[in-house]
Amino acid sequence: MRIEYIRIKNFRSIKDEITVRLSPNKTVIVGQNNVGKTNIITALEILFGERYPTYYPLEEKDFFDPKKPLEIEVKISEIDKNLDYPRIKWKAQNESTDKRKITYNNGELILKFVANFNNSKTLKCFVENTPPHTTDEIIRSLTDEFLKSLLSFVFVPADRTIRADLKTGEYAWYGKLLRMILESQSETEKYKDLVKKLEEIEALIREILKSENVLKMGQLLTFIEDLRFSLTKSQKPKDLLKYIEILIKDTPENYLEIARLGHGTQSAILIGLLEMYLNTLSTSRNSILRVFAIDEPENFLHPQGKRLINSLLEKIAENENTQVIYTTHSSELITNFEEDKFTLKDVVYVYKEDGLTKIRQFTEEESVELFKIQEELDVEKGEIFFASGVILVEGETEKHSLPLIYKYHSWSKEDLPERCKEKYEKNPSDFFDLDLQNISVINVGGKDNVLKYFKFAVKILGKGNVAVILDKDSDFNNNFKRKLKNLTKEIFNERSENFERYGIFILSKGEFEHYYNLDTIKNFLIKKIILDIENDPNIGRIPDETRRKEVIENLKSQKIQQLEQNIEECIRNTSKLSKGYEYLFEKYMKGWTKPVIAFKLTKFLLKNDGFYDEIFEILKQVRQYLRINHKLRPLG
Repeated sequence: MRIEYIRIKNFRSIKDEITVRLSPNKTVIVGQNNVGKTNIITALEILFGERYPTYYPLEEKDFFDPKKPLEIEVKISEIDKNLDYPRIKWKAQNESTDKRKITYNNGELILKFVANFNNSKTLKCFVENTPPHTTDEIIRSLTDEFLKSLLSFVFVPADRTIRADLKTGEYAWYGKLLRMILESQSETEKYKDLVKKLEEIEALIREILKSENVLKMGQLLTFIEDLRFSLTKSQKPKDLLKYIEILIKDTPENYLEIARLGHGTQSAILIGLLEMYLNTLSTSRNSILRVFAIDEPENFLHPQGKRLINSLLEKIAENENTQVIYTTHSSELITNFEEDKFTLKDVVYVYKEDGLTKIRQFTEEESVELFKIQEELDVEKGEIFFASGVILVEGETEKHSLPLIYKYHSWSKEDLPERCKEKYEKNPSDFFDLDLQNISVINVGGKDNVLKYFKFAVKILGKGNVAVILDKDSDFNNNFKRKLKNLTKEIFNERSENFERYGIFILSKGEFEHYYNLDTIKNFLIKKIILDIENDPNIGRIPDETRRKEVIENLKSQKIQQLEQNIEECIRNTSKLSKGYEYLFEKYMKGWTKPVIAFKLTKFLLKNDGFYDEIFEILKQVRQYLRINHKLRPLG
């Protein structure tokens, strides 16, 4: 049994009806901040949470349009009709329209909740019939008992804290969990021994704290017959639960209250306890289906903690008749695809269009077609799910250099598209700052991967929010151009070599490295050579200053001469410029990672006019193409 879909309309930022398909195992809801991801889980909580829907405290802000009804519909499928459900009351349809109703047909159940907001804030709940049906037929009135026998639901909010969540009151989930565990042991010898010891403790407390003076004073003022002190209200073990605390070992001799630990540890323990609560709850109710919904499980966790939480959620989802649904901003929790368990069709991409929440989901066919991407998708490429737009590139150099060029180049008002000049005229650089505009540069690893990642990113982000920068190298041949034209035909329904029209930009000089000014590169490496010589500890040990200076000058001359020869061999006489630069940088910048080299080199080239102007023109066109619809406010 499982929830097949949830359909939502007129709820918070969801104006028009959206239908979210839910995986039998794990569904991951992704998207930027404030697009409405949590609204989907909250809609499930309204139907299946601790409160019966008619008592859920809806406010005016929960309705996109308070003049129209809020609707939430859920389809539960694969129900075993042979299972023994609690007795269901029958009621003629015309007797009441203020109750949820159920039609059970072919192992499927549709629950539809409808709420109208008015001055008295009343709420009406319905479950619509599955067709065919007649208006006069007698249908079943869905009771709370019946619903809970079908499904147990636990929702973990994003703003979870130990102090707020670990309450032992009668209606708090943690208190219910402890009581259920305790009651499940009521027939055991351990429980009976606990009751006996509690009676002994109660007797000792009464003996130690008895006060005849207090009793006499009470009898003088009122008509008190007797008075005694008690540890518990009902003299039952459940009354002791309010004193229970979770302690975590800090040192061999010391334990700390959980509230004194870091938020990440608290969050992980809380999720584990809630999973325990879900299992215990479904056992006590004899529920068939368990649904575990979490808002941002990665909150407060370091990378290793995120991976551990991900493993925990995967294990929960593997249990029979268990569905896990969570929202996330973490690539670690979205890039762990596994065939037959978690694929692209199980991802819900949530976005806003003109302020309204919309969703996109991959079909089964698309998920199969893009299977290779699921195998390759890592944390870095997973940024696609959280970006407003992406620029796809072939290699690491562009991946690390482009954001720096966009951020630090001196852009002017004339570089802005006409529609954005008024908004960004004071700070044109804000328009080009990729982080500010939530644009990611993604290294797809060569031309062979460009086509599939372009199609993948367009499916998620939409046309006009995905651009590609391609090298015009030996791989950019007629066969590849034919593939590009087929791609534009498939996505844009146009087959043309005017690739820029579709966000595909070609570096006419060849590779990205062809836009380096070689003299500036040489100066960059000379600066590095001189720095290395001057910091050489062996040279520093030469006692005579004159001799030391002479050695330094000789070494500079030799190494710069050697650099000239290496540049001639690696750069001027090579067919693959990027390989030549890679060899050159590896030789002169040993111990530096590619991101560090890209950062230092790009900053140096920008400061010393080391890029040819053509690259700025290309990057300007790329940014102008991306529609991100330039709706973000500039800073300041």
